[in-house]
Amino acid sequence: MNKNLLLHLGKTITTSLLLAVVSWGCSWTLLLDQGMNQLLKNGKIRGLTLVIVNGEKTEYIKGYGFADAAGETPVGADTVFRIGSISKVFTAISAQQLVEAGVLDIQQPLTTYLPGFSIQPNPSNTGTASDITPWHILTHSSGLPSSFFHTHYSQMPPTLNEYTAQFSDEYLAQTPGEYFSYSNTGMTILGDLIEHLSGQGFKQYTDNNIFMPLEMTSTSFEPNSTMLNKLSNNFVWNGTTASFEVRPHTAVAETPAGNLYSNAKDMAKFMKALLRESSGAVNPGEEKLLASASWQAMFSQQNSASVVDQLTGLKFGLGWFLEDHYAGAVVEHGGDVSGFHSHMMLIPEQNLGVFISFNTNSALPAKFIADFVMDLTLQNVRKIKKPAVGPQATDVIWTEDQLNELPGIYNASAYLLSLNIYRQDALLKVDGLGADARLQLKSDGTVWFVNNITNKNIFPIPGKIAEYNGGKLIVSDSGILQRFQPVPIPAAWVARVGSYAATEMVYEGSNYLPLAPTTEFGELLIENGVLKVSFGGGASTLVLVPYADDKAYIHGLGRNAGETVWIDNEGHLRAQGKIFIAQTTVPSEN
Repeated sequence: MNKNLLLHLGKTITTSLLLAVVSWGCSWTLLLDQGMNQLLKNGKIRGLTLVIVNGEKTEYIKGYGFADAAGETPVGADTVFRIGSISKVFTAISAQQLVEAGVLDIQQPLTTYLPGFSIQPNPSNTGTASDITPWHILTHSSGLPSSFFHTHYSQMPPTLNEYTAQFSDEYLAQTPGEYFSYSNTGMTILGDLIEHLSGQGFKQYTDNNIFMPLEMTSTSFEPNSTMLNKLSNNFVWNGTTASFEVRPHTAVAETPAGNLYSNAKDMAKFMKALLRESSGAVNPGEEKLLASASWQAMFSQQNSASVVDQLTGLKFGLGWFLEDHYAGAVVEHGGDVSGFHSHMMLIPEQNLGVFISFNTNSALPAKFIADFVMDLTLQNVRKIKKPAVGPQATDVIWTEDQLNELPGIYNASAYLLSLNIYRQDALLKVDGLGADARLQLKSDGTVWFVNNITNKNIFPIPGKIAEYNGGKLIVSDSGILQRFQPVPIPAAWVARVGSYAATEMVYEGSNYLPLAPTTEFGELLIENGVLKVSFGGGASTLVLVPYADDKAYIHGLGRNAGETVWIDNEGHLRAQGKIFIAQTTVPSEN
């Protein structure tokens, strides 16, 4: 299902459920139970696990649906799920523990602790390897590439030290400290630093210093046989056969960034400890993960000086997303990996925490459901009602100046999306969304991408018009569309236009060896005089800016922006660690 449709469906379901709570007046836990079952049905989810903590009390914990294809293994509170990027929270905690121990200063250059680390510069930014600090990594402002997929297909991935060493041939994407740009790469390299400074393997360190002290016996970056026996399958909904299909668990080589396994019972223990320690309260004889001051530092906004982040409104601490909420400041993190979708959300001021995880790739965004559960809990446990929504903004006609100033090619690197906005009479039409679309101005100053026929929103999140470094932007709290000024395309790049197939890589010793081509295809193309790279049959398209006959960077602001796409000595196209081989014929995607 299209991601934007999922977002819209998620908001629709959660809003209707919350209204039902208010109007029906029945037991809130009963309605929550009914709501989760409705989500299984309407969201095409095979199984989910949910826990709510209220201080030291587990307010609610339950599993729904099934962990297997046959429907013989119900999801329970002890069913193990893969929780994806929530892993990063525990990596950040590990780093903060080393700060408390006096062996890590997060403001010092990363090369102070990892002297072998290096990465090539590129002209999209002014950064160098020596500019990057652990603070930059913890705040996702390091300028490192978003992800590195060399080892994602390997059954024997490299060590963290070997992973870090690979970047001597890669390229910095953004100037460190300029703005938030989510990076799995950075958090994985931070895991390497933790190994170096602690003298322990990353798994051993987190087991010994986080999971064992909290008696989280079903949580680890490398699951044991007991955990694997309780691990849920991951599924995808097949609309043609109206059935759930099991998908294999794919290894995540970027372990510190996304390979954590856990269950609802263990996540309840963690959230209770976080709420307890961050408030300064400690149980008698308890070994704390962190001092209260360290938690407060992690929960404090770190990116307020970034002009770009001011435009988007995104707030980030040390390893945590931050959000203003009607009941108090929220600290949270989500995770998506191999068919699993998870979200953890806490409001320390209210002493409440929510964790939810799904086992289906067609699942609704976990954050929307966590928001709904938190709203319901606040209303019934804390007697705090969600404020009423104000009057809806109305459509506004574009001015003549706006109609002439805004058209152009816009690139959203975080969305993997390139759009052409052009004037048609009094409308601003949009190509690239797979529908007859237009950009609609509202009376509150926001802009929306809407279907020109149905007048329905295509994106459920509004944007606003802004400028940065003299260029036009359309920004929202989830991404940036930046207008692109076309540049000349060197003949060497024109000659490479065509179809490419990704090649799986296996890691042996210190070398990557190509295997058979995968089913992932890409295309290098020129469209309206603009060089682009496209993946997934055009589902993801990015604008490229050539800066040499064999190098180009991705245009835009945000995740993936500034990353180099380059041609190696064998003529293969390289992007995010993947190797794409030119095809003599255009392959069909099945």
